[in-house]
Amino acid sequence: MKKYLNAFKSEIITNLIIAKNYKFSFLMDIGIFISILSFLILSKSGYKYTLYYSKNFDFRELVLIAYIMWIISLSAINTICSEIRSENIQGTLELKFMSILPFQILLLGKILSTLLIQILEIIIVLLFTKFVFNLSIGINLKIIGIMLLTYIGMYGFSLVVGSLILSKKKIGQLNMIIQILLLVFSNVFTISNIGFFSYLIPLGIGNHLIHLSYLKEEISSSKLLIFIFVCLLWIIIGQYLFNKAINYVKEKGTLSFY
Repeated sequence: MKKYLNAFKSEIITNLIIAKNYKFSFLMDIGIFISILSFLILSKSGYKYTLYYSKNFDFRELVLIAYIMWIISLSAINTICSEIRSENIQGTLELKFMSILPFQILLLGKILSTLLIQILEIIIVLLFTKFVFNLSIGINLKIIGIMLLTYIGMYGFSLVVGSLILSKKKIGQLNMIIQILLLVFSNVFTISNIGFFSYLIPLGIGNHLIHLSYLKEEISSSKLLIFIFVCLLWIIIGQYLFNKAINYVKEKGTLSFY
């Protein structure tokens, strides 16, 4: 057990050391996140929240907290997609599958190290909104719990995307398309136009519950149960499809092909 924990720890530390050499990418991410958020705030895109929740409040706060959840969700999706693609291109993906740790655990180590970096980016974004827009948010334990469950659900969602990349190899700009769709249809800056279907994605229903909690509104037990069910369902589906994809490429002998 100890050697598995040491291997997992080493994976996280190695990824953090590698990330230090990509300072420009770090700054670019911050620049992109700030630019998108600034546009959403200045365009007053979250005004419909005041109509939907029938309350008087600064709708920019709901946009900011949902946007932060979107950024956090991207850490799982981007990490899984980029890790599979880069290891495939370098021809080292097959070696990853020969590790003492299952490939999903190695991916989890990579995701956690990326999440630590993303949290630093989020802190910088929050400082920017505080000084430029005089906008800040307060987060309680309930919101943190919802965020954590949302992230777990989005990890499962990311495994589904990863299974496509692993089995189909080149799938164009699917990752970018998914990021945009999540931004538009997951209650990030406005109430989603696709209604109920947005709640089939952990980020969509997660943001809705985060908004309710932030506004100190009551969260019904039915919504909470649906939320937990959706998150767990994506984890189960993600693990199943990812394992199927691994077996598929091993049987076809295409694991090291790109």
